[in-house]
Amino acid sequence: GLGDRCIRAVPRLVGTKEQGSGSGGDRGVAVLIGLQLEASNLERTLDRGPSAESEDAQRFRAFWGPEKSELRRFKDGSVLECVVWAKPPAGRQAESK
Repeated sequence: GLGDRCIRAVPRLVGTKEQGSGSGGDRGVAVLIGLQLEASNLERTLDRGPSAESEDAQRFRAFWGPEKSELRRFKDGSVLECVVWAKPPAGRQAESK
């Protein structure tokens, strides 16, 4: 997932949602997820995932989707699933409490 960028993730149930009427209506829950992030890793633009040949590679691709996950070959010859992040615009800063 987020590797060493995320220290902790805490889900919180904030309500339920009912749409439509009768037994055929869509029902679901609303969940808020809080993330505690590691500030020293926030500006990194590349996260290396598992080897392309490992069993974890398929789960990594399924989690991040084809828009974010891509195969990369490195100088040491390894081929890894990776996620590339866009660098935030200049002047944008992370806030910390």
